[in-house]
Amino acid sequence: MTNEFSSQTHSGKQVATDLCEIEKKHHEIMGMIDHLIIALRNDKLERAMDKHIRELGGKVIDCFDKEEKCMITSEYSGYDSHKGEHMKFLKNFAILKRLFEGEGSLDQLSVAIKNQVVEWLTNHITHVDNDMLKYLKSR
Repeated sequence: MTNEFSSQTHSGKQVATDLCEIEKKHHEIMGMIDHLIIALRNDKLERAMDKHIRELGGKVIDCFDKEEKCMITSEYSGYDSHKGEHMKFLKNFAILKRLFEGEGSLDQLSVAIKNQVVEWLTNHITHVDNDMLKYLKSR
């Protein structure tokens, strides 16, 4: 009986730690999005891609990985659709990076960054991730 309680307590502490880490990553991603928007407004697209997009991509991948592990551990029923959204984003993000590396037009890149990165991530974090976090907090 004690081992079962101890295991549940450890599991609960781990979930709380994971939630804090995910929420921290979300705040960092939103801050990175703010920096990217400022860079885009100042017509510093090349610098924005080199610095902000690459850093943002790494942070997003780390966050997606952590979220997916938590969803699996907690047996989150929305895991498949949530992971599917992550996969779509990563596919579009890879296309965006190839477009930049292939010297796409600056206007085209700017629109793609706003639509596929800024708006998608903001919507995903504020809606889809928020629903997942509410579920995880209730566990």
